[in-house]
Amino acid sequence: MSSSVVDISRPAIQRRTLARSLRGTLKGGEYTWAVAFVVPYIAVFLAFVVYPVIYGLWMGRSTRARW
Repeated sequence: MSSSVVDISRPAIQRRTLARSLRGTLKGGEYTWAVAFVVPYIAVFLAFVVYPVIYGLWMGRSTRARW
């Protein structure tokens, strides 16, 4: 029969905050640079993808032609 050893020195469940889990392993300046590169991408994506799609849906919501 084999016996299993249980390590009780560390808790089984570690609490992680939302900010820490989103940040991952990035620390300090690395996190700042990551945000600096991601924010412009998100702004361009919103301006050239999300806005035209929403605007097109808003323009096409009417069922009657307006000509």
